[in-house]
Amino acid sequence: MSYKKKKVAGLLVFSIGFGILLAVTMPLMGWIFLSAIALICAGIYLYKN
Repeated sequence: MSYKKKKVAGLLVFSIGFGILLAVTMPLMGWIFLSAIALICAGIYLYKN
């Protein structure tokens, strides 16, 4: 696996884990928050590459 793919996979796994954690603690707000973070991360990632 290339470095870039590993980085994306790691970010994805982290996001899923974080999402599950938020879904348990605060369902609705958690998903809105996760969506916002995911979009920000995707934007930063696409901007830098």
